[in-house]
Amino acid sequence: MMKIIIYIFIFSYSISSPALCQSGSSVALSGRTQMNFGIDFAMINMETDRIYYSKRISLFHPRCMIINNLPPGSYRLYLFSWSSSIRNSNNPIHKYFGIFEFKENKSYYLGNFVGNDDKEGLYYTVVNTRTPKRLIKTLRKRMLINKETDIIKTYPYNSDTLRIDSKFLH
Repeated sequence: MMKIIIYIFIFSYSISSPALCQSGSSVALSGRTQMNFGIDFAMINMETDRIYYSKRISLFHPRCMIINNLPPGSYRLYLFSWSSSIRNSNNPIHKYFGIFEFKENKSYYLGNFVGNDDKEGLYYTVVNTRTPKRLIKTLRKRMLINKETDIIKTYPYNSDTLRIDSKFLH
């Protein structure tokens, strides 16, 4: 029994240890779809074509997604929720978000989106310009930021609403 407690302590310490903190950037997003799911996303490095996929910040907070340890460079959104991974210039996701330049050891926030659908496709609206408190708390705990002002917000975008036609959906 004592061995189990020691292993749990070592594991929990190693997760919060500075040695396991990020060496690159982090990119976060919050929001929900019409069915109350979080919004998955992926970023593609423009120089290497490597794709980085988001994960929930915690099991109990599915609306906040994050990509950790993103090397510095130019990135484009590759996937956004249920969109397809079309790389051509007609992709509405590419037009809406554009290209991001991420620097090392910085934390970026894409925004808080609410998604809905209709017969022509999906649309996502930026609903709040505040970074969720749960996300801030998690980024601090993971030592990715010291204070809320360390988060670099990437919006406003050209429009408050991203429209994804049905032809771009899976």
